[in-house]
Amino acid sequence: MKHNSATLAHRLWARGYEGSWFYFQLAAHRYRYDFSIKHICDLIEDGDYLIDIGTGLGIVPLTVMMNFDNVKIKGIDKAVQTDRIMKFLPEFKERIYFEKLNITELSDTADVIICMEVLEHNFNDKVMFEKMWMLAKKAIFFSVPSEHYTAQTKGHLRKYTRDSIAKLIKPFTDNFEIFDYEQTEQCHFVVIRK
Repeated sequence: MKHNSATLAHRLWARGYEGSWFYFQLAAHRYRYDFSIKHICDLIEDGDYLIDIGTGLGIVPLTVMMNFDNVKIKGIDKAVQTDRIMKFLPEFKERIYFEKLNITELSDTADVIICMEVLEHNFNDKVMFEKMWMLAKKAIFFSVPSEHYTAQTKGHLRKYTRDSIAKLIKPFTDNFEIFDYEQTEQCHFVVIRK
């Protein structure tokens, strides 16, 4: 991985972007983003098409894109927040697209599906995972709060143990790995290869 989230932040800052919420998010979660981006980049080949579910500010897909010349990404979210950022990154406009969309409306298939910190917000995570499984051709990367997650976050309906993650995935495959971020036990990261 040549570029990390700090590279993205520096590029935006050098071009005059002054989004305080973006920089706050990046500072608060930089190491978790970079841990995720490293694992996502390991799943991707140049020329792949990715879908990022719950893209938010677009930090993960934009940083992933900086590491590849021909990767295309569609970021979806109920509240896409990337319009201002994209004005400062015109070189990505041909390869990345953000859309206000719910996963149930999604019909595209993708080589890799990314879904960070979204499953815990859905009433039926099994239905959402099944949809991700149907859309992914090669791999899925997702993260969820662990049973040790202490923050009171609005909209979280559940926390996950390693066993509850396995129970969610096992009806579809046994080919998965669960990683815990070294700096905290508050999140589980899951890589599934098809």
